[in-house]
Amino acid sequence: MTTQPDRTTQPDRTRPPGPTTPPDQAEGPTAPAPDPVQRWVDLQIITGEQAAAIRADLAVHPGPSPLVPVTPPAGPRTPRGSLVAEALGYLGGAIIIVAVGLAAGRFWPDLSTLTRLSLAAGVAVVILLAGAAVPIVTPAGMRLRSVLWLVATALTAGFLALLSEEVLHLHEARQALFVAAGTALVAGVLWWRHHLLLQHLATAGCVVATVSAATALLPDSQMSWSACAWAVGVAWYLLGWAGVLRPRREAELIGAVVSGFLAAVFAAEPWGWPLALLTLVALAVAAVRMRDLPLLVIDAVATLNVLPAMVTRYFPGLLSAAAVLLGVGGLLVAAAVLALRRPRQPEAAAPAWSTGTPAEGWVAAVTVLAVTAAVVVLVALL
Repeated sequence: MTTQPDRTTQPDRTRPPGPTTPPDQAEGPTAPAPDPVQRWVDLQIITGEQAAAIRADLAVHPGPSPLVPVTPPAGPRTPRGSLVAEALGYLGGAIIIVAVGLAAGRFWPDLSTLTRLSLAAGVAVVILLAGAAVPIVTPAGMRLRSVLWLVATALTAGFLALLSEEVLHLHEARQALFVAAGTALVAGVLWWRHHLLLQHLATAGCVVATVSAATALLPDSQMSWSACAWAVGVAWYLLGWAGVLRPRREAELIGAVVSGFLAAVFAAEPWGWPLALLTLVALAVAAVRMRDLPLLVIDAVATLNVLPAMVTRYFPGLLSAAAVLLGVGGLLVAAAVLALRRPRQPEAAAPAWSTGTPAEGWVAAVTVLAVTAAVVVLVALL
């Protein structure tokens, strides 16, 4: 007679070794995982068809589900910007400037030159350090720092103007050159430290002012400054196009604004209208070829400033000028209608020249600046 083994004392060799199932999970069905897709349908965030499409995509592409939230790692949380704190910063800075202005206006004539310079420099440094102390981990912090540094740049210009007048005894063009160059240096350093939009605008404006003031030192420079400032705008656009100045997009648009609107200054001159017309056409071609709507808007506004001066000069009389403008506008509208009526073509890739290399940008920018400077100096010496 065969003895049956005692199952209560013998191990079950058919079950692989490993940790045993916890008692609370050994019995009873497993609770289904929550379905976020169905919850979105119930909340009417998506439709049933969209839910089916999401489930089908998840079935075709297995892997970690993007619907499962990721637990952030432990550690200090990123501070969140507060609009109240940002507004307090603006208000406090404005109150400081008003207070200093009131005190200076009351006692300014009685103050010595050294005291005036120390007061102007001290306020500028305080605002500059306050901007540097602002954390920029949030958009609110970036905006506050940018505004404070812009105010500090303006206060620097005031300090340099005071220094040039009361200590260096500079006047007119030389004083303008000294103030513009010094402010451009400060603005450029702040922009290099953090590529913020207001610092970019301040740097570009100060560079244009510096070149214009330097050109004003030349004899017979009534219109030469506008040509040199135009060249700075073109060079700025080219350096942005090549990625030398960043952000690339900001540099392109700032250069287009400077060159386009400076063209309106010399458009009425005999030597200026071909250059102005060439600038507008080049901006329009670049905007259309690269499908750049902001650039096209800049070119359109600049054209509205340039065309009246050109038309009234070469087509005297109200009726003739109106007729020319009407004809040009009609041609542009007709071209737009014909372009929209054409069969829609597949979206083409951007042209290869939509961006350039740093070497190409430097060569093009230096060429424009050198040729313009040579022409201006030659005209001034003749």
